[in-house]
Amino acid sequence: MARADKDGYTLGIMTAGQIIAATTKKTLRYDALADFDPVSLVATASLLIVARPDFPFSSVNELVAAAKAEPGKIVFASSGFGATQHFSADFMQIAGIKMVHVPFRNSPEAISSVLGRQVDMLFDTVSALIGPIW
Repeated sequence: MARADKDGYTLGIMTAGQIIAATTKKTLRYDALADFDPVSLVATASLLIVARPDFPFSSVNELVAAAKAEPGKIVFASSGFGATQHFSADFMQIAGIKMVHVPFRNSPEAISSVLGRQVDMLFDTVSALIGPIW
């Protein structure tokens, strides 16, 4: 897409993955800002925080307090290093807490790790979580 003629015949969809790559990688075969002309927002995705069934905290405030009290004790899963879900959990660093990150290859693996109690929690999209939590 980045090398296609700007003649109106090539249309693509950019996901958060390409945008994240543009900010985290030193070299790419494209320039996310210069090589593409945005046309429209197609979709958005909301994220949820979910925890293992026996997780002792039921609010974000309780989670932050517990993580501050014992840095590095809470373990969170994501559907990949550098994924939107991973960066969503990094907001906790703003709160001054440290959690252990365990990246998985995809959302089903990360969700399974929470349900199986191998990790404490994860941030993921509503569409990925709708089956396991409802």
